[in-house]
Amino acid sequence: MSTLSMLTSTTSSLTRRRFLQRRYLSAAVVSREVNARNCRFNVLQNNPDAPHQILCLPGSLGTASTDFSVQLSNGIGEKFGLVAIDPRGLGRSNMTTDGKQFVREYPADFYLQDALDGAGIMKALGYNEYSVMGWSDGANAAMHLAANKEVKDAVKKLVVFGGNSYVTEEDIEAYEAVRDVSKSWSERMRKDKSAAHGGLETLQILNDRYTDAMRKILYDYNGDVCLTELHNITCPTLILHGALD
Repeated sequence: MSTLSMLTSTTSSLTRRRFLQRRYLSAAVVSREVNARNCRFNVLQNNPDAPHQILCLPGSLGTASTDFSVQLSNGIGEKFGLVAIDPRGLGRSNMTTDGKQFVREYPADFYLQDALDGAGIMKALGYNEYSVMGWSDGANAAMHLAANKEVKDAVKKLVVFGGNSYVTEEDIEAYEAVRDVSKSWSERMRKDKSAAHGGLETLQILNDRYTDAMRKILYDYNGDVCLTELHNITCPTLILHGALD
């Protein structure tokens, strides 16, 4: 191939990629209200008609917008769509299907609850197969989703980062150290999460309930977050471990 041909080919390829990138980055984020499992869920989507949809599960006290705003705004490629949710009782997913407002509770099996909620949302949206990406607590719920015999067949691939399969006494000490959001949280985190959940008072209630739930998992369930379910995961799985995790 001549130098001119190579330059022309390279320029054409770069131009096409930049055009596709610009076109994709300009795609609007779609906001939906989805009824599933007796809750009205707030759902944010990017590229909802893409052939490969990815359910995005946020971390502790996180929402679609607080934890996945970068991915939702920029997308991850024209073949992939993103479905990010506010978990039950968090953010704007704070209404039952019959119109009763509520604040999230944390039963001992809340990770499984979040997993089944995610599967229910994807089913309601018409996605029979999808991949799952979970961050922090969302990673724990994602592992339950990929392991649960009732819903696991829908999961094509799994990506998790910042998750944990069990909790220890050391973890509980860390949770207790940040129980009081007014004294132990950074101003930025307190401001962002308060805005997401309707104020500082509600945020404190949520954090108290979450911390109590983690204590219950340790002392009543031997710290098992999802450890006994991991062997049931059969889909291809990517586990990311950041330098600060």
